[in-house]
Amino acid sequence: MSQDCTVAAVLVQEFYNEGIEAVFSLVENWNRESLMKGDYSDPYLMKAMLDANPKKLPEVHIVKRQNMKEIARKSDMYRENLFTQYGRPH
Repeated sequence: MSQDCTVAAVLVQEFYNEGIEAVFSLVENWNRESLMKGDYSDPYLMKAMLDANPKKLPEVHIVKRQNMKEIARKSDMYRENLFTQYGRPH
């Protein structure tokens, strides 16, 4: 859940270059220290994502049956917050 697409770009880049297991590993180690030290196919993209989120990293989740409802609830809340801040799309 992020206000820009750099997080999605980081995940897609990792999937494209390294595969789904690398994406799972990235998500499971989603903290600033690990992301800064990691060896990624596009370190400039990772730096751009980290620089765009200096205070708090965006939330990322591996969606499973057990957490699907909770992630959907968080996503709905996040989207409503964005609509409150920026207005609904026309």
